[in-house]
Amino acid sequence: MDFVDVSITTGTTGATIYYTTDGTDPTLASDVYDGTPITLFESSTVKAFAVKEGNADSQIATASYEITPLPTPTTSPAEPITGAPQ
Repeated sequence: MDFVDVSITTGTTGATIYYTTDGTDPTLASDVYDGTPITLFESSTVKAFAVKEGNADSQIATASYEITPLPTPTTSPAEPITGAPQ
């Protein structure tokens, strides 16, 4: 597969999810997940955590994705048919 779509969820209603796709730990300055799947076109490690006022921040969740490019199809000339059917 040439890409993968990743969705992030939390069980805490109203929490804000911060994430990274480069393997670094996310912070409050990281990208905010808006609910739209994140498309990865290369192997990546996604890390995320959730924050909600009045609650403790979640632990950082980590998921790694290996993106393997699809092989390029190749064609070759058809072999000529020789001889008569038996």
